Amino acid sequence: MDVGLTSHTPGQTGNDRTASWAQILVTGELKSNAKKINYVDTLIDLATYTREVFRAQYRRFVLGFTLCGSRMRLWHFDRSGSAASQPFDINSEGLQFVRVIIGYHLMNDKQLGLDPMIQQQPDGQQYVEITRDDQIERLILTEEIKRPAVIAGRATTCWGAYCAQDQWKKPLIVKTSWQYEERPEEGELIKEATENNVEHIARYYHHETVQVDGKNDDTIENVRRGMLNAEGRIKFTQKSSSKPSAAASEPRRESVAGQNSNLRKRPSSANQMVPSKRSCLGSPPEPTIHNRVHRLIITRDPGKPIWQASSPGALLTGLVGAIKGEALIMSIESIANFTLGHESSLNAGILHRDVSIGNIMLTEDENDGFLIDFDLAIKTASIEACGAPGKTGTKVFMAIGALSGDRHTFRHDLESFWWVLFWLCKHLDGLTGEGEGKFINDKLYESWNYYATEELAKQKTGVVSKRFFDTDVTYTECCKPLIPCLKKLHK
Repeated sequence: MDVGLTSHTPGQTGNDRTASWAQILVTGELKSNAKKINYVDTLIDLATYTREVFRAQYRRFVLGFTLCGSRMRLWHFDRSGSAASQPFDINSEGLQFVRVIIGYHLMNDKQLGLDPMIQQQPDGQQYVEITRDDQIERLILTEEIKRPAVIAGRATTCWGAYCAQDQWKKPLIVKTSWQYEERPEEGELIKEATENNVEHIARYYHHETVQVDGKNDDTIENVRRGMLNAEGRIKFTQKSSSKPSAAASEPRRESVAGQNSNLRKRPSSANQMVPSKRSCLGSPPEPTIHNRVHRLIITRDPGKPIWQASSPGALLTGLVGAIKGEALIMSIESIANFTLGHESSLNAGILHRDVSIGNIMLTEDENDGFLIDFDLAIKTASIEACGAPGKTGTKVFMAIGALSGDRHTFRHDLESFWWVLFWLCKHLDGLTGEGEGKFINDKLYESWNYYATEELAKQKTGVVSKRFFDTDVTYTECCKPLIPCLKKLHK
């Protein structure tokens, strides 16, 4: 990163100019050519740095600026996208430039975009506070489980936690995400399912809409407060700068490192192979801004992803637990003959719509499985009523019909379970049960992350054709015991 504003780290000397992404308060990008103020590459460079700040810090939004020659433009990035000012000349409008720089320095943490929901004890331990049953509870965050490297989107972040008032310290999962306001609240769906004794899903503990300044925290009213999206006001030049685009490479890391945190992080080497959820949502037909609401959901029973299973049998246990929603029958024949998968949630009138490798969990003792992440779920009675944009699901695992634009039904969810098993058989090459899960690269199927949905539907149709499927033998060694099951389900 060329320039930016940073916070001071205690003990850091004046000669030490190295900063971590956790210290960056305002991002900046410098160009010598004033014409590049409207180049797409200039925005991409700034956005790449901003993404790293979102990855390293708990932020509601990030402020930034581009300075090209003497032309300056101010930027605002949040979970709905970006907004920007008109450019101004710092030579002819020097007072405006001084106001901007002084303004950045005078801002407090909340004005700079740090999330006030995440608080810190004197010993450095992070926590969140909720009001449950008219009592304030402090949830101690012990382990960061998931934090995606994205700017716009749901930005789902999860922690392991426990209630400070609970002497047994029973494990909880704390999850925040920025959901489309048009979608049903995930917390309400999980609460209703738990109250109806639905099995094999994450059990409800609490949910709420995050409050900031006494108001619901959303991107349009609370975060932006009237600002427009940049795409509607700026005509960008589709011209590349002389150096490679920052979108194609990671930002320079020799002087900017990762975040130092008191939270323990789960191993991430395997996570890098798990298909990204952000790349899997269909885009709206028009580049328009959509309001996102900051939600907080707490559930019980942490569990672990099925790709962390210790054996093929345990992996199937997790898969079947999510599919059947009832007592498990551990045999390939009974697995292959299921017809009403994940019926527990269907009996509650809930359609999941995002069956994926990251949303199928295995209990810690590996004797059962369950579904998590109801961000995209919907009540079956109101399946036509959701106004949120885009096709729904994690693209790599979406059913062919859903990719083609058909109305999403429970049959598409069932097909997604098959694609999860297929993907595991192609990529999972080691089962340790210790949280690492060894993956291998497969360029053919990794490219599915980047296909348009209609093109991916054609690719998947070829994969399931009898001519291709009956002759395909490129499966990983550790998953070969699962091939008879995969083929029976294919038939």
